[in-house]
Amino acid sequence: MKKSLLFTTVCLILFMYACKNELEVVNPESETVPLIYAILDPSIEQQYIKVQKSYITESSPEDYINNPEYIFYNPSEVEVYLEKYYNNNFIKKIIPTIDTINTSGSNVKQQPIYIIGKSDIISSGEDNKYISLKLYVKDLKTGKIATGNTKLLDNFKPDKLITNPGTYGFASSDSKEISWYSIENGVVYNPIYRTIYTEYDNNDNFLRFDSVDFNLGHYESKTSDGLEKMRAKFNTESYFLNLSNQISINNEVKRKVVNLKIIIAVAQKDFLNYIDINSPSNDLNQEKPVYTNITNGLGLFTNRFTFSIYKELDNETLNEIKNGNLTKGLRFY
Repeated sequence: MKKSLLFTTVCLILFMYACKNELEVVNPESETVPLIYAILDPSIEQQYIKVQKSYITESSPEDYINNPEYIFYNPSEVEVYLEKYYNNNFIKKIIPTIDTINTSGSNVKQQPIYIIGKSDIISSGEDNKYISLKLYVKDLKTGKIATGNTKLLDNFKPDKLITNPGTYGFASSDSKEISWYSIENGVVYNPIYRTIYTEYDNNDNFLRFDSVDFNLGHYESKTSDGLEKMRAKFNTESYFLNLSNQISINNEVKRKVVNLKIIIAVAQKDFLNYIDINSPSNDLNQEKPVYTNITNGLGLFTNRFTFSIYKELDNETLNEIKNGNLTKGLRFY
């Protein structure tokens, strides 16, 4: 039976994907190496680092994939920490806390996860673009160390039509656009409109908060130098069509729009490379290289920046949601 290298990664959300690949390897003596996945984001409070195993086996992956011993390192088997540098000067060593999460898609339920806080990455008065981080994962059995490096993206803001006070709307014209200037090392941009709403029963009893994302897709800058004018343009009818496609008609439920959250996530070139190479291929030749920016390991250690702002929808848009042909059956009031 062919020997194979099995590795699994976790899903990416706002830039999140999942992959599980079985790869042929040439060297049957290859040792276990860590598979690392971490996308740091200084715009959110908690950062997660996942460390798993990649290894050689003569068995079918199905024989052991549900055994945590083969998939995850016990925290006692590895040492995980980061070093923070500001303007190339060492600042401190960061020791993550350890927790577990429930996995999906298999019988393996508890996966160790390493957590650091926003305050571990950036302190008051510091400029993101001068901060770099180095990740270390040391196998305590073999003494081998896997490392990754990332330099934080600068803060990002889109055009003033978004950041200025005032309402926001989709009903006053047939098309709309978001525009921005790229930032240094920020290569891929993902704008999303998130419509947040509440649901009530027919007796006006509150049921839940919910939301629908209108994802405009990924936009890639031509260079990583920054200051490139970029825009995402779309037909405004597609906003209302997205609502009608994602929200089910339910005559037992009434709905009310709360507000609109505008999100733009920015990521670096290594993230784009990771997605491009590790995503499924439609080519007849399915053999693809494995992208990694980890030294002595596999996986991805990078960062992104997520801009977000809440806006009130204007009356014209609210009226269209309530009474328009595409959405009137959703019972917004």
